Amino acid sequence: MSTVVDPIASRLDTLVARFLVDQRLPGMAMGVVHAGELAWSCAIGFADQASGRRIETDTMFRIASITKSFTATAILQLRDDGRLRLDDPLVAHVPEARAIEDPFGPVEDVTLRRLMSHTSGLQNDLPASDDPWQLALWTERELLVRLDGVRVLAPPETEWRYSNVAYGLLGVVVGRVSGQPYDAYVREHVLDVAGLSSTTFFPDPMQAPRLATGHGPHRFDEALSPSRQFDSATCLADGGLWSTVADLSRWATVQFRTKDDDERGDGDRVLDGPSLREMQRSAVLVDADWNLAYGFGWMSRRLGDARWVGHTGSLFGWRAELLFRPEDSLAVVALVNGSARPASLVDDVASLVLQAHRDRPPDLPEGPPRPLRAAHRELLGAYEEDEYGFGIRVEGRDGTLVILESGAPSAARLAATDDPLVFTLGEGESVGERVVFLRSGQGAIAGVNYVGFPLHRVAYVPR
Repeated sequence: MSTVVDPIASRLDTLVARFLVDQRLPGMAMGVVHAGELAWSCAIGFADQASGRRIETDTMFRIASITKSFTATAILQLRDDGRLRLDDPLVAHVPEARAIEDPFGPVEDVTLRRLMSHTSGLQNDLPASDDPWQLALWTERELLVRLDGVRVLAPPETEWRYSNVAYGLLGVVVGRVSGQPYDAYVREHVLDVAGLSSTTFFPDPMQAPRLATGHGPHRFDEALSPSRQFDSATCLADGGLWSTVADLSRWATVQFRTKDDDERGDGDRVLDGPSLREMQRSAVLVDADWNLAYGFGWMSRRLGDARWVGHTGSLFGWRAELLFRPEDSLAVVALVNGSARPASLVDDVASLVLQAHRDRPPDLPEGPPRPLRAAHRELLGAYEEDEYGFGIRVEGRDGTLVILESGAPSAARLAATDDPLVFTLGEGESVGERVVFLRSGQGAIAGVNYVGFPLHRVAYVPR
């Protein structure tokens, strides 16, 4: 067990048990990821209350709208392969979408980017029939046939409007562009690559004994009854997946991938690090208090001073939560086969785990720092611009040149180019910007053009 989670494990067990009892839930499973590994997990209660079958660590739950993160991943893969653009109009790939009513402009304003970020203005759901008493569940075919009943309810990018229809249509795009059925593409290119063997749209007979039963509450007594059953085909790309705590924990670790991992060839590459960051980056604010934002298939939430990324899931008799922090390699997963959303529990656990992570002893170096290249040593020093009052320090850390801006919380790595005096910033808000070192007429390093700011060298004592 992780040394970070170990001191708080009993407290986590208590929080989960109390939540289960207080919310009168049949059962739930939960996990915490630290340093890329499932460091703590629990499985309590009943997978099926009527039979008395218990929740196990490999019990499979519906994860509902967390499925949207897999659909968005598929779209980004196809974009990275050059097979579509995020600013493509939906109708370029789904001509049937011309039936959508858009009172604010041409239907071409409904783009893939806006569908992914819920800024297309599309309505949330589609009734399964003309009967308003019928539940809004629809297959891909039914969605396409009934697009003349879909409306754009707000001008694109003026509001955040959550839309299951949007992600259902993105699933159609995945199928049309890839030439495979949506679920087959996600299985081959996302689930299998990530090693998620217990995540599926359609559980097979071997998995059937591991499936939990969704339960709904009775309003006036403690009895629970099985919730309605439905086929995953009726909510495929927007909410059709089943999964486990272990698999969702692994899915979280996939999101931790960085550009450095890409360069080293580490791990399973579902997407490159920059594309993962693009999905997690906030594309639109959801609330006026700046506590919630949405990217591509992922939400961002603020808990105290920390930003977490994740998604929720909700279906009849099922609730799911996934939160993660790529910068700390932390994640929290909660799966419930009942009707109480575990958001408050997940928030409490996430805050406890993050504090334990911050309180841990620093990692000791495994050996002496790597030496800096001789050609880079002449670049070390302080550089300033007096009129603007701005300065940087160029230092060598473990064999790498880094820059520290005045007042910045951390250093930014410099990536070398073919020109020994030209570098690009490897992280931070100016990632990719050029840093050009300048020589005097006598050949000594006299300054640097830092992201467009010419700075003069003011101090360096070589040793």
